[in-house]
Amino acid sequence: MAYKLEYLDELVKAAAGGGQAVNFTLSEPDITRILHEALEETDKIKVQLVQEVFNFTKEKEIEVYIKNYQLGCTHLLDRLYQQGQLLQLPDAAATSFYKSFYQSILSLLSFIEERFSKYFDRLEKVPDVYLALTKQEMRQKQAQLKTLLQGLEEEFVTVRLLEKLYAFVGDTSNYSATYRDIMFYKELVKELQDVSLWKKQANIYSGLQQLLVYLNYNAKEFINEMVNKIAAELQVLDDLNDRIDKLLLYSKTLNQLQLKPDSALFFRHPSVKVQLSTWFSEELAYLEHILGGLQVRQKTAQPGIAKQKIICKVPVDQLGIFFRAVSDLHLISTPSQKALFEQVAPWLSTTHRTILSPDSMRSKSYSPEKKDIEAVKDILMQLFRQAGKY
Repeated sequence: MAYKLEYLDELVKAAAGGGQAVNFTLSEPDITRILHEALEETDKIKVQLVQEVFNFTKEKEIEVYIKNYQLGCTHLLDRLYQQGQLLQLPDAAATSFYKSFYQSILSLLSFIEERFSKYFDRLEKVPDVYLALTKQEMRQKQAQLKTLLQGLEEEFVTVRLLEKLYAFVGDTSNYSATYRDIMFYKELVKELQDVSLWKKQANIYSGLQQLLVYLNYNAKEFINEMVNKIAAELQVLDDLNDRIDKLLLYSKTLNQLQLKPDSALFFRHPSVKVQLSTWFSEELAYLEHILGGLQVRQKTAQPGIAKQKIICKVPVDQLGIFFRAVSDLHLISTPSQKALFEQVAPWLSTTHRTILSPDSMRSKSYSPEKKDIEAVKDILMQLFRQAGKY
């Protein structure tokens, strides 16, 4: 099968004036001819590629075929870009010529990426000129992003984000960025420009945190900051049951957050969700281990008292609401609600907990969630209907 980029290869050589010239020596007729023929050739190749793909019978053959042309276009663009960079004093004609030539081959590469996306290898390096244009585009948005991010409260995360973006657009080394890298940074900048659209989730995860989880910004600095923040919030809770509840809420909310498919800052590293979920699991196991040890010590400290507890098939939050309502209606006489919870809690357990904290039950009854209130109302209606049957 013929190599269809051969004539484009010849045009790239002609653009260099037969060598690696440091001065732009092409005449105006040569410029016009090369650009016209490059445009015609790329349009012809697009048609031929589609026609020839239909001649293949195996997926692997198509994959190799498309990858060869992807690499071929990248090689041509890199050679052309290097020629342009060698010019000592490029004038307007030279700049315009290279820009137009780039666009012709880039249009062919974009056609291959869009038309044969299934076989396009996004782990391959992007052409140097494409990387340079992307960085130039992102530099123009730096000031706006800095203003947006500095307006957020999460200073540690925003500072590290800006450092990462500055390092990417300012890198002048021979760093070989892949298509996946470029796609990630472009999407990151786009989403950061609209960070105000991300609202705080369940009063737990901020809009910026949700955005970075969505894009799978799996930088260790970001994950460590999230872990430290959550650990600090757990530390202020004295009751182990409250810590476990808080941790479970964080874990549940994290699992409900959106995740953009095939997106990652570091593609081969575990995702933000996986790393945070692992930490949640380990922390939860640790807290439950401590709680289990406390329960054992309480039992051994009072060997003569064996309380037969009542198992309630409703959560602690709903039990708290129920007993607070009973107390407010004076259906039970106790010195205070605090005393009520201290007296009933030792005799109750749930399907998930054998020991209930009186303080936790009381505090949650004063800040109930709407879903728990509705659940208690539903239980009372069931009791009402059941009593009507007697």
